[in-house]
Amino acid sequence: MKDKPRRKSAVKLFCSLFLALSVFGLSAQDIPVFGWRSHFSYHRITHVQASSDAVYAATDAAAYFIDQEDQSINYLNKNTGLHDIGISSLSIAEAKNRLLIGYKNGNIDLIDNGTITNINDILNADNLSDKAINSARFENEQLWIGANFGMALYAIDSKVIIEAYQNIGQNGDRVAINEFIISQDSIYAASSDGLISVSLDDQTNRQDFNFWQRQLTGIAFEQIIQTELGLMASSGSDLFQQIAGQWQFFLNTIDPIEELFIHDDQLYILTEQQLLRLENDILNPLLTAENGQLFTSLFIDNDQTYIGTSENGLLSYANLNSDPQMILPPGPSSDQNILNIDSAAHLFWLSDNSVSLFSPSQNQWENQLVKLNNGSPINDLNDFEVNTQHQVVSSYPGGLFVKDSEIFTPINEFSPNNTLNTLNNNYHLSGVAASSSQNLWIVQNGISPALTLWEQELDNWTGFSLDHPQSDYLTDLFILENEDKWMPVEDARGGGVLVFNEESNRERYLNINGGQGGLPGSLVTDIVQDQDRFIWVATDEGICFFPNPEQILSNNSLTANIPIFDGGLLLRDEHITSIAIDPANRKWFGTLDDGIWLFSETGESLIQRFTSENSPLASDEIIDISIDSTSGEIFITTSAGISSFRSDATEGGPTHGNVKIYPNPVSPNFNGLVVLEALVNNARLKITDASGKLVRTLRSNGSTATWNVRNEQGARVSAGVYLVFSSNRDGSETYIGKIVII
Repeated sequence: MKDKPRRKSAVKLFCSLFLALSVFGLSAQDIPVFGWRSHFSYHRITHVQASSDAVYAATDAAAYFIDQEDQSINYLNKNTGLHDIGISSLSIAEAKNRLLIGYKNGNIDLIDNGTITNINDILNADNLSDKAINSARFENEQLWIGANFGMALYAIDSKVIIEAYQNIGQNGDRVAINEFIISQDSIYAASSDGLISVSLDDQTNRQDFNFWQRQLTGIAFEQIIQTELGLMASSGSDLFQQIAGQWQFFLNTIDPIEELFIHDDQLYILTEQQLLRLENDILNPLLTAENGQLFTSLFIDNDQTYIGTSENGLLSYANLNSDPQMILPPGPSSDQNILNIDSAAHLFWLSDNSVSLFSPSQNQWENQLVKLNNGSPINDLNDFEVNTQHQVVSSYPGGLFVKDSEIFTPINEFSPNNTLNTLNNNYHLSGVAASSSQNLWIVQNGISPALTLWEQELDNWTGFSLDHPQSDYLTDLFILENEDKWMPVEDARGGGVLVFNEESNRERYLNINGGQGGLPGSLVTDIVQDQDRFIWVATDEGICFFPNPEQILSNNSLTANIPIFDGGLLLRDEHITSIAIDPANRKWFGTLDDGIWLFSETGESLIQRFTSENSPLASDEIIDISIDSTSGEIFITTSAGISSFRSDATEGGPTHGNVKIYPNPVSPNFNGLVVLEALVNNARLKITDASGKLVRTLRSNGSTATWNVRNEQGARVSAGVYLVFSSNRDGSETYIGKIVII
């Protein structure tokens, strides 16, 4: 695993409470080798819909549905068949058992009786810039779509867009249709520029803006609905009513209106803070949001009220006078702007004021709001360290906070003799890292001393004022095996990395100049050490490594090595954001906008490459990569959420364990890989037929090996019994297994 990750800010999370889930309980070992799973947050529910069979809830990144019969929760995301992320609308046609999921980029998934069909006409339209799908309605075998470019009519059977209505605003301007209804053979729409309508008769040219009627232009409307009192529409906290064809102000609420909903002929109004019901032109409050959360979405079905929230997931009320059931599937606090921190047994994701912890072996999530003893959250978190006597979090402006039970104490209270300085009450704290002795090291930007050691057991503080001028601009901290401290420098100040060792009291500044480091780029984003002790450095213009750590702080000329791949420098000009080393000493490289790459031990052979196009990866912008070496699961933090991939490299031991071979027997139509697990580390394998003739030789990646059921010449082997002979390098540890090919 890596010594330290990159850091970015993020958003909130909350403690998880959830139902018994039919699709949870999958450990990494339950995922097939080369299989994927998604780890999305379900704290902020943006859309809710329900039918007699299921309740659907969506976040920005993914959705799920609750089976009304057995109350199981089933996921809808890229890993289970959806084609995109960034959900912007959710619409249902219960009679047809259809569900539409619209995306911010114009993509659409239509789920028809369990079959997912992708509608990408709008996504692929070259003449549209802003394509977000805001609303949709099913009418027989047609689908009406409201979007940021206007409207479209899609024929479900023939799978074509029949008509598109663009530039339907004033003077042919483009307006966004946020929501619409079809009433009395006309379309009425809440748009970004007033309330607009058009007839559906055959004589009306709806593609001509002159045929569209407009009222209250200059005001953005979000919702529109048909009530017993006529049409109602909302703008911000204001509600308008149509009377005799004219729109008039009706009433307003204290905070912004999120949704209008009709149930039993009564109008329900969901605002950010309240659920209200309109009775005799009077708003009666029914529910009030808890402190710190917002209401976001509403659906009422058979007297069951579902409310999406900003923090607590989906609330289900059987009675509005009783406490709700909180439906919050396990997952991190957020899908965006989260930063990954790993330790020996757990993976941590840090957000603006929270910590999410995932235990791969138990497949469990825990989320904790980082707060002071008075209940106030600690904001702007940028680092977290657990491999010391006291767990700590850091904030760039706020400094260091030490965990004590379930709360965090400011360092000035926990350790009054600390020597951390501030500048205008700002700590400028760039990062923290634990040494092998479990002491905590702290880096501050623009404050002297730049580097501070806190020996927690003794509560002893030591500051190190570094000599090089670049020490005023340190942005991060990585501690390597020999206790050298590698500290990246602000790119605007020249970039590169400052290396320091307190025992030798030596320091050295490495930059892009030959002989002075020879880094491929000035912005250093990640630093790791592999199993050969090589130091790999990620930059904004590629990757490099230093093969001899002991030479770094010498006075000798020093230029980094860059592997050669495909006739050129490895990933030249690629903005690398993260590096991880798997148990086979292979290199995983994450990029800013080009997905993730897996290279061989030397970096000269490409093994796999994943993007959001060819995999369930949530985004091509990779923030961090961490590896559970026991299972081989690769956790990939992206700008849009967390995905994980189970690789074929696992950490092995000096002996064979309880070796598993699967599938076994192998069916005639099987085209995958036979997996052999729990081998001796870096095993050498020979596969022979029953007569002892050698068929294939293999090497395991750590303790896992795979066989594609082919011989050395690439031909599929015939049916029969095959023997597997596995041993370590000197042959002192052996295992014999059997594979049956049908």
